[in-house]
Amino acid sequence: MTANPNIPKQADYAILIEKHKVLAFNIALKITKNQQDAEEIVQDAFVKAFGAYSGFKKESQFSTWFYRIVFNTAISSIRQKRIKTVEIDSTLTETLASNQIANTLTKLDNYDRKRLISKSLENLNELDYTILSLYYYQELSLKEISKIVDKKPNYLKVLLQRARGKLYNSLSASIKKELNELI
Repeated sequence: MTANPNIPKQADYAILIEKHKVLAFNIALKITKNQQDAEEIVQDAFVKAFGAYSGFKKESQFSTWFYRIVFNTAISSIRQKRIKTVEIDSTLTETLASNQIANTLTKLDNYDRKRLISKSLENLNELDYTILSLYYYQELSLKEISKIVDKKPNYLKVLLQRARGKLYNSLSASIKKELNELI
């Protein structure tokens, strides 16, 4: 009996899990806002992906296909639990000029930058967080992200721009708060 060359070996599964578990967990956590649910979703997503791997057509990268499974599994979980989320109204935040933000960020050390960016990302809704994470951290193309979040690429450009604006507003508010506390 010969092994099917289209199905990864057990060692390959371990590599895939190690490579994708952190972002998968972060996507699931952002959507569910619950660590235990996010862990379960990631496990379920890996099981689903490995179970369906023989049907993976390789029309996109494995990561695109897998993060789509994570995203859908998390959204399904939320729908089943009927948890309602509230989007933060960006008009409630006061903005600073972009050069003021840049000047202030250059004065902060790396730890403070990471903390502020992480805090600001947490203020975003699930879709915005997912889009920004996939685009900037995973460096996926808009075409790949559109497959993951099931949005048309042109609409995704609009969503990405809006997410950047929301992140900017959130960063502005955080920086202003930091400056007020320093003064």
